[in-house]
Amino acid sequence: MKPDVPDNLTEDAPDEPASEPAKNWPESRWGRWLHSLFVIPFFIALFGVILATLVYVVAADDRSINDYLEDIQTGRKSKRWQAAFELSKIFVNPDRVPGDHVFVPQVIALFDDETMRQEDPRVRQYLALAMGRSGIDGFYAPLMEGFHAAGADDRAVFIQALGYLGRTEAVDELHPYLQHAKAPMRLVTVIALGNIGARESIEHLLPLLSDAEPNVMWDAAVALAKLGDRSGREILLALMSREYYAQFGEVDAQERARAMVVAIQAAAGLGDSEMDAAIARLAKDDPNALVSNAARKALEHIGGRRTQ
Repeated sequence: MKPDVPDNLTEDAPDEPASEPAKNWPESRWGRWLHSLFVIPFFIALFGVILATLVYVVAADDRSINDYLEDIQTGRKSKRWQAAFELSKIFVNPDRVPGDHVFVPQVIALFDDETMRQEDPRVRQYLALAMGRSGIDGFYAPLMEGFHAAGADDRAVFIQALGYLGRTEAVDELHPYLQHAKAPMRLVTVIALGNIGARESIEHLLPLLSDAEPNVMWDAAVALAKLGDRSGREILLALMSREYYAQFGEVDAQERARAMVVAIQAAAGLGDSEMDAAIARLAKDDPNALVSNAARKALEHIGGRRTQ
């Protein structure tokens, strides 16, 4: 670092007398001593803290599954639900799901632990989401049992988990919730059925295209598109148009971008020329990078579909 130089010191200024301390104290004997004693150790310590933090983050990723399960089983109350929550996020990546034979029974035992369930229901709820996201068929029976045993306020979590799991046997149990009085329950059921992808759900989803709740109507169109049904094409076209959102003042820019991306992804698989053209326009002209990138990826998919 370049030392500070007083404004009145020029190249023609005389040297400082040897008996006087240098004006630029870091260059003096005492300045060098203080620099060695405090500044250098400080930066060494700072580097150590940064290195330790990086090591901890990497180690946390490496330890994740077994340690999180251990935290759920033996950790403090506040630590248990947080560990279950972390598992529900980790299993979004299928490569992180363990393949050993002890994993499934261990998770089921924690899921069925009555004492833990009474102490903090969140542990069971987040474990249900983790089990669903794992994609492991062995979790279907306990999740369905949990669905039947859950109270009205908790059942939505199990519907979501069953949707992640994707077992078509579940759809007959879920279809009645499309007529639920509460819009959030209808919404989570619509999304779950779209994820499961059973074509027998089409006739049950069609009435939701005129649902009074816009989110339910939008996701019904997306779910139908996932099932290969074009009945919601007008809704998807609207969702890919920025002008459409002017009537929904509560939808902010971030939410609008997410809705457009979901609509693009759903429309790309339908083979509809009008929707393909709308996607092409978004790829070229949309100002939001998230939306335009999604549209370009969709065009790649559309191009691949046409060459097959």
